[in-house]
Amino acid sequence: MDLDVFIEEIKSVYQDATEIGFDSIVIAIDTDLDNTYYINDTYEGFQCDLFDYLFDDLYDVSSRLYDEIQGNVIDIRIE
Repeated sequence: MDLDVFIEEIKSVYQDATEIGFDSIVIAIDTDLDNTYYINDTYEGFQCDLFDYLFDDLYDVSSRLYDEIQGNVIDIRIE
């Protein structure tokens, strides 16, 4: 999965969660190496379990995470 597809998938899953009306959104990204990465939507911004800081928007956190992911993405889902 290339960067553009990855970011679009993240945005799509997030949009689905907001349309459903979730008040707490966690996006889980699974890889073929049995790693799971999480992006949390917080009041202060987006936080990923790999980083100790917040991101202002979903694009920034997704593109930064893409560079750090170990393995190939096999699933992106809401938790």
